[in-house]
Amino acid sequence: MKKSTYKTFLTFVNKILIMFINDLLWLFSLVFPKNKYKWIFGAWFGKSYSGSSKYLYEYIIKNHPNIRCIWITKNKLILDYLRKRGKESYYFLSLNGLWHAFTGKVYFFCCSKSDINSITCSFLNLKVNLWHGTPIKKIMYDDNIAYDRNSFYFKCLKFCFPYLRDDFDLVISPSKLVRSIYASAFRLPNEKLPIIGDPRNDILANVSNDVHREHMVERKGLTILYAPTHRCEGKDSQILNVLPLGSEWNILNQYLSECNSCLKLRLHYYDKKYLPTNLDEFPNIKIDTEMDAQIALLNTDILITDYSSIFLDYLLLDRPVIFTVFDLQKYLLCDRQMYFKYDEITPGPKAKNWREVIQCLDQYFLNPSAYQDGRDKICSMFIENNDGLNSCRVYALICNKLNLQN
Repeated sequence: MKKSTYKTFLTFVNKILIMFINDLLWLFSLVFPKNKYKWIFGAWFGKSYSGSSKYLYEYIIKNHPNIRCIWITKNKLILDYLRKRGKESYYFLSLNGLWHAFTGKVYFFCCSKSDINSITCSFLNLKVNLWHGTPIKKIMYDDNIAYDRNSFYFKCLKFCFPYLRDDFDLVISPSKLVRSIYASAFRLPNEKLPIIGDPRNDILANVSNDVHREHMVERKGLTILYAPTHRCEGKDSQILNVLPLGSEWNILNQYLSECNSCLKLRLHYYDKKYLPTNLDEFPNIKIDTEMDAQIALLNTDILITDYSSIFLDYLLLDRPVIFTVFDLQKYLLCDRQMYFKYDEITPGPKAKNWREVIQCLDQYFLNPSAYQDGRDKICSMFIENNDGLNSCRVYALICNKLNLQN
């Protein structure tokens, strides 16, 4: 046996052994009594402090001290950040982290149970998936390109290793339209898909646009955010094909300088390793370092994106969006299929290259209200609640499920 083949074989065996050990730990979790006043939170595979998990966590801490809210993380920088602000947080493999994960009753996450710790989460927990975006691309069981959950291999994996199962008790929905998507994607009945609204969007409710409109008309200190979706789950460098190339950096930087604006690049969690490192020579183009996407959206005057559902959250602010379709057909064929025809749900101009992006920006400077009716229509289809009370409704629902006084 070749050395490389032998090494690959050992790696595979080691992985299987670890998974069986995790199975034993998952069975061990069943012996712990669950405290219904202890609620556990996590986000983005334990590596981020953002999304609906964050906003619900902070809302309950502030308004309902009878509930013990604990954030579990795999990122020690987040651990320090939360503790310095007086919030209870633990590293996922620490004794305290394991103890609280084993004994907490409710799990809140925005991707999967691995946001907290899959091996500590069982059918004895109430598992609430807040999800991390409003789906326009096919997800979960509807997605047969990125992950084929209908395959024999996948079914065997979930049978042998129950801690890997996507056995959610609730998936929070923002509208009837999205609930119908979740019903198919998560294979859940409507009663497990309550239409409440996403806690992450409470911060975007009832935001005044007066200053934004003034900045648009005067071209005064505008912030333009470019937030493309990931390609191939970040497994290769396809994202580089939708960033400016060669002289496009100079052309874009010069244009931004002339219109007193700054472009911030915000790549998906999967693709951050491909962020350019030579931006010092382009002072009007910067890396967006804000961990929380909602904060980034609040501070954005014009959003540029492609197939990311981030624009749906941004529609709550009623600000301009430019859609880049640099590789639409290739993306649909090789990366993700969509639930809708792209042009029918994207209320804004479409740019096929960076020169057209600049033309679209010029159009918005002349008429900031362009596409406003379309934005309102699409927003109301995907998001029914815009009153800033989504976290309140999620809290009330969970209290009702556990027979706690609200």
